[in-house]
Amino acid sequence: MRSLPASAEVVLLRVCQEALANVRKHARAGQAWVRLAYGSESVRAAQPTRRGTG
Repeated sequence: MRSLPASAEVVLLRVCQEALANVRKHARAGQAWVRLAYGSESVRAAQPTRRGTG
């Protein structure tokens, strides 16, 4: 796996934390996960997937 600049890692961490916090707050999900997709020039965080209701 290739390395990312530290600033990009921090941004991805914060985006994923916020996405999962929103799932926790607004959905009654038993499980949730975020998929990261590495492109040749980018990294993309997909919408969180959840298992449960809401």
